[in-house]
Amino acid sequence: MKLSELKYDFPIELIATEPVRPTRVMWVDSNGSPEEKSLFDVLNEVSKNDVFVINNTKVLKRRIFTENETEILFLDQINQTENSNSWKVLFPSKKIAVGEKLNLPGGFEMTLLEKGRPQVVEVRPLL
Repeated sequence: MKLSELKYDFPIELIATEPVRPTRVMWVDSNGSPEEKSLFDVLNEVSKNDVFVINNTKVLKRRIFTENETEILFLDQINQTENSNSWKVLFPSKKIAVGEKLNLPGGFEMTLLEKGRPQVVEVRPLL
């Protein structure tokens, strides 16, 4: 199977570009049953001894594609210097030799330092 066979043109009008009003939150009642409610409805049900759990996480963009459509998943940053960053990554490196460079979007190049799972790479800006 080729990566190009998995491409799908998702209708742009179905992509959220701004928060939906009213804000929806998950409410879990005393029996443990979850329910989706508006923030206004939740505030009307809050009592003195209730506990709020707020999830303020953000999704980091860790997956990129090279010019030849090789997918790279960046897992953990190992080291950072002024001119380069070392990362643990996952990508199909079977046909890539240690020391080989790949061009990344945004004017960066990636050098494969170690094979294995995960691989170790160094990312530098193109000069």
